[in-house]
Amino acid sequence: MLDKNLIPVDAFQLSHSVEIYVPSTVNVNESVDSSNYVNVVASGLSQINGGATIKSAEGCWYSDALKTVVRESITIIESSCAALDAGNVARFFALAKWIKSEMSQEAVSIKIDGELFLV
Repeated sequence: MLDKNLIPVDAFQLSHSVEIYVPSTVNVNESVDSSNYVNVVASGLSQINGGATIKSAEGCWYSDALKTVVRESITIIESSCAALDAGNVARFFALAKWIKSEMSQEAVSIKIDGELFLV
């Protein structure tokens, strides 16, 4: 555990984290350039929390529509904040639901403080 006496007095802690997972497919498994979607989510999280980190990853999930496992590149946009309030949490979920709708996904993942939700 970090000794709090080692932290400079002018530092502030961002103890909450949100991640939104952006797929690289539309309509379940059709490849697409997802950079516009990534930019919208990164911009939205930055406006809410002051910044965001964009990470590339691989993901897989079972598609009920296709009855198979879909593996794809994903982009995880992470942002940290000092406090969570109902308005900001609603905005985080709205971004995830927008991705789901715009990219015709069965579900989109969002993680808040280590807890994963599917919307």
